[in-house]
Amino acid sequence: MFGKVVEYGRADDVVSNPLHPYTQAIIDAVPLIGKKFVDRELIKGEISSAMNVPSQPRCLDASLHCGSTRLLPVRREPFSACHGLRIFSV
Repeated sequence: MFGKVVEYGRADDVVSNPLHPYTQAIIDAVPLIGKKFVDRELIKGEISSAMNVPSQPRCLDASLHCGSTRLLPVRREPFSACHGLRIFSV
């Protein structure tokens, strides 16, 4: 199996307030009709293997914990697999 879920919740909650840096980058990449272009920080580097932690080598908020510790959600929704949020048990 390839890929990992990095965030889930109600669609409007995830889109309006993404918690994971990868989700934020995807939403920032979507052009909005009728909105002025805003230059945002892009994910840098090459796309990693599907077997790697999603975007870890390219994430601006990545730490050493990202690739070594599995996150377990403390609350049911919203869920984001990001160590930077500090809402998880490990």
